[in-house]
Amino acid sequence: MIGFSRIGDTVLSTCVIDPLLRAFPGCSIRFLLSPLSAEVLRGDPRVEEVLIYDRSGRHSGLRGR
Repeated sequence: MIGFSRIGDTVLSTCVIDPLLRAFPGCSIRFLLSPLSAEVLRGDPRVEEVLIYDRSGRHSGLRGR
């Protein structure tokens, strides 16, 4: 699992997806991202799952929903 909260980090990380899949056949790629960063990988067939971590919403501790 790879986790980022900034769009730039997410964009830069996409260059390692293909090498990871070649080096580890059968592996699954998952990202833990902010809601905005998740849009970068929406629909990417190489990514099995994109998990959303929303620090300003439901994941903001006692202040969260």
